[in-house]
Amino acid sequence: MFKKRSSFDRGLFLENQYVELIVFDPAKGKISLSSRIKEISDDRLIIHWPRDEEDSKFAFDGIRFAVFQALVGIEVISFKVTLSPDTLKDKELGLMRLDPPRFMEGIEQKRVYQRMQRKFPVRFRILQGERYTDNLFEGNSTNISIGGMEFASVDRLEPGMHIECFFKMEYVEFKGIRAEVVRRTDSPHHKDMEFLYAIKFEAMFERERVSLNQLLLKGFSKGQEN
Repeated sequence: MFKKRSSFDRGLFLENQYVELIVFDPAKGKISLSSRIKEISDDRLIIHWPRDEEDSKFAFDGIRFAVFQALVGIEVISFKVTLSPDTLKDKELGLMRLDPPRFMEGIEQKRVYQRMQRKFPVRFRILQGERYTDNLFEGNSTNISIGGMEFASVDRLEPGMHIECFFKMEYVEFKGIRAEVVRRTDSPHHKDMEFLYAIKFEAMFERERVSLNQLLLKGFSKGQEN
């Protein structure tokens, strides 16, 4: 469900937060570019220069507009930005300066909590104060639903901590999913050496939400057939 937020507030965003720019390339079509927030001021966002799927700096040749997307609380928010010469002038410095509009659109997200056994590597950053850590920590999933995940890791987290998750499930890359740690127990396989965490997904981009739902439905259908 789309709705209008209040005026731009620097407190909505976090330093080192994962964000995306969506552009339309005449030759390649719609492209999702990855970035992180470097600095937040009262009227401007400074992000690291957006990169494509090959992790190369995107050139923006002939592209004059983009859609900025970020996770705020339990919402996905977005706004259109003009890629002016001033916006693109700091490519060599690896930075892009964005001027957010007064109002931004938000998408409220609803969840269904059917869980499936799936194993895949998970990487995550930890929210410390008002920024995410630079380091990526590692774990391995045990099960997942549209509402959350269970994973094992040797790194100690506390219930109530917030993290930013990255993982690949089948052919889909999931990036920057915001989650809260709700439970920690000892791993039954590596007690005293590894922890088992239950996390609750707080927000994810709409593309990821739809893809995850489709993968889970596909998996449930296969399970019923077997």
